[in-house]
Amino acid sequence: MAKENSQIAEARLASALTLGDASRITGLSSSVYEHQEEHPLEFSLGELRALSSELNSDGKRILREWVLTFFGL
Repeated sequence: MAKENSQIAEARLASALTLGDASRITGLSSSVYEHQEEHPLEFSLGELRALSSELNSDGKRILREWVLTFFGL
């Protein structure tokens, strides 16, 4: 059974960003970024904001939906 991507991973992939791109953007090591992508509640708001600034419109939509769901909005 294939592992399901988090919505953060889906947003990154929709924006054609690699794990390396995303780790550079957020200032995290590749291993820390990959762990946090698997556990998205561990991202800081600053890291999410930095990542969001590099997402395309599809990626931003996916991220926005996740944030709204997280806060029950």
